[in-house]
Amino acid sequence: MAERGPRDLRLDLASVIDRLDRRGRRAQAQAAAAWADAAGEHIASRTRATGVREGVLVVAVDSAAWATELTALASHLTEAVNELSPRAPIEGIRFVVSRETARPDAGPADAGKGQGTSASRVTPVPLTDAERAQVEHATQGVTDPELRAAMVRAMVADMEWKRGLRDS
Repeated sequence: MAERGPRDLRLDLASVIDRLDRRGRRAQAQAAAAWADAAGEHIASRTRATGVREGVLVVAVDSAAWATELTALASHLTEAVNELSPRAPIEGIRFVVSRETARPDAGPADAGKGQGTSASRVTPVPLTDAERAQVEHATQGVTDPELRAAMVRAMVADMEWKRGLRDS
């Protein structure tokens, strides 16, 4: 019988895990983990990959403005993620607005930088009359009164929360 040399246990373990992971979740997790490197430090500090759904990487962002900006860069960012995680290429990226965008690895050193701040610790700061008037003006083109009222409430709540975040 031929003597076998030393084997790399990591290769054997990776092979077993790949066979057990029929849905490709390990590879999808690698795609999500590649987000921070693909996006770069500046973007990654304001976003968090939450997972892959039906081949699309879902990324939480801290504002609608960021979602819009990043949507314009989505094809470039998709390519960057796929370069870093070729085993499970994603088809695209969907950006969702979330107040909880801190990366899981953000530690105490990141406090005060807009990361890792829990929404429950932020006290919203009321808008001035002039700011409320701007919100009203921004939504005056919406003809449906219920939709317009909902948009005003959402915009005011978001702006008040962000003012509280800045002041905390």
